[in-house]
Order: sequence, then structure tokens, then C-alpha cells
Amino acid sequence: MPSRDRLTSLALRTLEDALAQAASGPVERTWGHRLALGWLSHLGAATDGQCANFWKVLVEEYVWACTEEYSRDMRTTILSGCLDHWYLELGLERPCLVQRGG
Repeated sequence: MPSRDRLTSLALRTLEDALAQAASGPVERTWGHRLALGWLSHLGAATDGQCANFWKVLVEEYVWACTEEYSRDMRTTILSGCLDHWYLELGLERPCLVQRGG
């Protein structure tokens, strides 16, 4: 059985991958995303509201945005902010963009 630290690392990596995909547009949500968010909530690093917001923003179109680029910027900024907060709550340093594959 994977350790708590290993599961946490996998959850964060799954959500980092979703963030990377969001730079190209709305992300197809998966059970992996749901499980990762549930794990962070279980640990107390993320609130249910934060998880729900992350889940919603993955597919948000931001049709009111002036351009598609602005829409992508909104999506990635919100998702990145969530991840920054969760790393902080867990007492972990967020990997640099190169390590995240960005």
C-alpha cells in the first residue's frame, strides 16, 4: 500500500498535470482529478469549497473574457493559486516550472 506521502505526491502531480492542460483550454475532468481533490480534502489541506472551485474551473470557458488567451490566463491563474495554497498548507515546496514540466 502506498504511503501517505506517496499518495499526496501523486495527487499533487495529477493536479499539476491538469493545470498544464488548462493552458490549452478547458480540461476534460477525470476520476484521477476527483480522487486527487478528495485526498487533499481528506488531509485537510483543501476545503470542500476549494476542491469544488478547482473542479469547476477545469472546464470553465470564461465566455465573457475578451480573448481566448485571457480566458486561458484566468483558468490557469485560479488553478495555480489553488495549488500554491495546498502546497503551503501541506508544508511542501512547490516544484519549479521545469520540474513540473511547464
